[in-house]
Amino acid sequence: MIRANRAGGFFRSQRGTGTIEFVVSLPLFLVALAFAYEFGQFLLTHQNVVNNVHVAARYLSRTACLDVHQERATNLIKTGQLDESDSPLPMSIGPVGGFCQFDGAGVPVRVRIDVLVNFPLSIFGLTGDARPSIPFRVMEDLPVAGM
Repeated sequence: MIRANRAGGFFRSQRGTGTIEFVVSLPLFLVALAFAYEFGQFLLTHQNVVNNVHVAARYLSRTACLDVHQERATNLIKTGQLDESDSPLPMSIGPVGGFCQFDGAGVPVRVRIDVLVNFPLSIFGLTGDARPSIPFRVMEDLPVAGM
């Protein structure tokens, strides 16, 4: 009889329930925090690339679309600056395609930019060398404003 009473008392006891809830909910909270961090970094990088592509398309739509201008537009997309410098964004930009369309007389009439970007996931890089990445594409199409 005494053993049955002790077992019943053990199951009715409320001591330690807060600790168990904490231990169960902490990993879920940490996963949610990591997901929010990665998602925020991805959105920030995506918006920066979209802005850089838009600025580069506006730059090309107001120039003669020479090779020098196309090289500067590529630098604008990759770094946000006209000259060659290091990219502050943690990503790899694929080939920049599309650039200028000309009419029969050789006058630029439309600027089209198409960029493929691979955004590496930073937290998942802690698990090994193979970092998974999220690819996304940014396109911009503008008429030429004239020179």
